[in-house]
Amino acid sequence: MSGKGPTRARVHGAEPSETLSLIEPKSLSGIVAAASDITLVLDSAAVIQSLMVNEASADFGNLDHWIGRSMREFLTSESLPKLDSALERFRRGEYPARPVELNHRDNAIWEFPILYTFHALGAEDRILAGQRA
Repeated sequence: MSGKGPTRARVHGAEPSETLSLIEPKSLSGIVAAASDITLVLDSAAVIQSLMVNEASADFGNLDHWIGRSMREFLTSESLPKLDSALERFRRGEYPARPVELNHRDNAIWEFPILYTFHALGAEDRILAGQRA
């Protein structure tokens, strides 16, 4: 996957890679979850490897059944081409100027939109799909 370049950010002070490396791995998932309603860790085929739900977002209920399944299973039909397009741009190293709104659906009869940005994680072709605030 060639989308492993850094997401562009305006840096003030110390280089974030230096200061963020001080965060203990156990603390990182809590920090990531607090920054968005839902954060997904995907593999290169968009299969959900793990997810984090902000504790303040209890409306989503238990989403454990998403683990090990394709993100596509939980999107409306209108969102599938948007996901494919965003992932293709990500793989080419093109970061979308704006987040991508994807409408989720689940077994319950509800739908909800989430604005996602995509970020590379490590050397295992993992993708962090997080909500943009």
